[in-house]
Amino acid sequence: RIPNIEIAIDNLKLETFIQLLHFIYTGEFHTVRIEILVDLFIVSFKVEMNELSKFCLCKLIDMVNVDNVLKVYKIMYLAEFYPAYKLDSLFQVCYDLMAKNVAYLTKTD
Repeated sequence: RIPNIEIAIDNLKLETFIQLLHFIYTGEFHTVRIEILVDLFIVSFKVEMNELSKFCLCKLIDMVNVDNVLKVYKIMYLAEFYPAYKLDSLFQVCYDLMAKNVAYLTKTD
């Protein structure tokens, strides 16, 4: 008999919960907004869904570009328990993009 396990996840957005359930039941993942992908990564990391965590991290690395790099960096940096997430690869991609596009990222209209 498998014991009942209760996991509390605070402040979970409905869209994130739907994506999480979809992954649990189908093993599939639909492309989502970066904010939801970050939330899904954080939740999957907290509940030790390693396959989903790795997938989300890879997807974030693929999705980050010069237009959203500051947003991704800020969201991930401000995430609670940030040091535990092992986000070196994502931060390296962000650093490289920011370094190569300083003029674009700092321009004012």
